[in-house]
Amino acid sequence: MAENDKKLILYLTKTKLKSGNVVLGDNPKANNIKEVSWTPEALPEILEKIKKQYNVNSARVIFGDLISYVVELEIPKDVENKRAFIGMKVAETIPEILENTDWDFIETGGEGNFRKVKVFAPHKDFLTHLLSAAEKSELKVEAIEPESLAALRHKDPMIGLALKTDILGKDEEVLNIIPQESIKEEIKQVEDHSERKKINFKLFGLILFILIVLAGLIYGGIMVAGGSLKQSPFGTNSPTPTSVLPTPVPTLIQEEITKETIKINILNGSGKVGLAGTTKTYLEELGYRSIETGNADSYSYPQTTISLKEEAGNLQEQLIKDLSEKFSIASSEATLEEDSLFDVVIVLGKK
Repeated sequence: MAENDKKLILYLTKTKLKSGNVVLGDNPKANNIKEVSWTPEALPEILEKIKKQYNVNSARVIFGDLISYVVELEIPKDVENKRAFIGMKVAETIPEILENTDWDFIETGGEGNFRKVKVFAPHKDFLTHLLSAAEKSELKVEAIEPESLAALRHKDPMIGLALKTDILGKDEEVLNIIPQESIKEEIKQVEDHSERKKINFKLFGLILFILIVLAGLIYGGIMVAGGSLKQSPFGTNSPTPTSVLPTPVPTLIQEEITKETIKINILNGSGKVGLAGTTKTYLEELGYRSIETGNADSYSYPQTTISLKEEAGNLQEQLIKDLSEKFSIASSEATLEEDSLFDVVIVLGKK
């Protein structure tokens, strides 16, 4: 059997590390399964032993669902830099400070002017322990994927990850955490884009400054010329002053937020699996259209809370009424900052 017909799969959970060779083919099987307890200090030595036992230098790694963040988001279809835009939403949704290489995303569909994406980020401490140990043991990590996604390809997640073929590719087409050189080009593109925006902003500022200076010089010249005419020795022909009417300032009229336009973020603070998703479906059936889901900073919220921007206050009573059918509402306040990406943040409680 060819060497590339076998894949070493590591399955990492909070306290256990399972390893096994998956033999590919018409009926793929996971063989020679071993499981050990691990600690950050012992992990480099454990990976070194696994390399020798399986006689390999590379592996693919599954992160258990309890040490993974998997978040579904909705983004505008024509957004210029998807990764940078999603990165801002990741910072709002995932309760950890993540680097660009700590997460990845894939497009999963969408309608109209919006695209749906799925974001995966391992819990940062566990990712750091794994990559540090892999570097020390000189084990190349080909791919990192969450348990839930690997299980979509096969009921055995270890076989599911071995069947993964989309290791490299366009950012939006491949979901994979790769700690090697292949991701650096994507990061460089994001950084280059940010640098170009800075340069364009500086150029715009310079042009604006020059225009202001020119306007000042022209205005000063007109004032000097006007003063000379008033002091003319032929004084009877002084020009009649012209009154200048102030330019009216346009009044900005803010459109009222409706169910179709309000942006809602539902966070699961109860610990009940799938609660945010079912709540999203429930609200969509009531006419709300722009909804995203994720996990709260903890699963210990006893009751549901609703936080809104001030401009979303016209829908406050309606939201309370709709959610009261399913949940016990603890509070509802206009507490969101104006620069928040969402108009409403709902944290679901246990009741």
